[in-house]
Amino acid sequence: MFSLLMSKNTKIDEDKGIINIPSKNFKNFENFAKNDGEIKELFFERFYSIINENNEENSNELSNIGNNSKFVQIFVGNIKEYLDNIYKISQKEIKEREMTEIWIEKQIEKWLRIICKRSGNKYGGFSKIIAGSNLYGIQTSSTDLDIIFIIPKNCLIPKSIKCPKCKNEINSINSRMCKKHDLTFGSSDDSLYKILYKVFSDDKEKKFLKLNPIANTTVPLFDINFNGIDMDIMIAPIARDEVSDTWNF
Repeated sequence: MFSLLMSKNTKIDEDKGIINIPSKNFKNFENFAKNDGEIKELFFERFYSIINENNEENSNELSNIGNNSKFVQIFVGNIKEYLDNIYKISQKEIKEREMTEIWIEKQIEKWLRIICKRSGNKYGGFSKIIAGSNLYGIQTSSTDLDIIFIIPKNCLIPKSIKCPKCKNEINSINSRMCKKHDLTFGSSDDSLYKILYKVFSDDKEKKFLKLNPIANTTVPLFDINFNGIDMDIMIAPIARDEVSDTWNF
């Protein structure tokens, strides 16, 4: 419910004491609103513990929500404090997320160096995009780490392709190699999946808790949990021989 209240279309003006929430977002909550910004009194009965039901002044104002901006100011202040306390992220958690980000970067670099060497291509580096709430610095303790790694496409393609299926696929839009030769999700020892799986299997400290490859989707990615932090890792090959980590995507 609080995530709905704080949806991107919600407008809060704390100085004026105004909460304007599009009613269409709450079509399944019949007690919420008639129109945008017109909140039904019955809806607020769920929030007594937040509003401080022992305060007689606040309780009296509950019956006059639509016209009383003071009540709205009280509500905005309390709900803001409540959400800040719930979603606060500590410095320790920030540090753990940074260390986890460094860890996955090292795995990607290790994998790229291996496959470039095996395919006879020069290592061309990589870049990363931090996506989602982490991009805007509004991540919480429960937020996933969404990272897109931009890599040179040539690292994934051997200079000499003998597999008939891979030859047919290489010039297609998706250019997916067969499972045996797919160096991202495939079954070869050099694939990113296999490299990550070895780390997963050898993890004695039980830091690596989840490794789910999600390959057959519009946006292929790895669903990972390392050190208690969920990550969605996407590999995005581009038609370049080199990718600089200084590129601004």
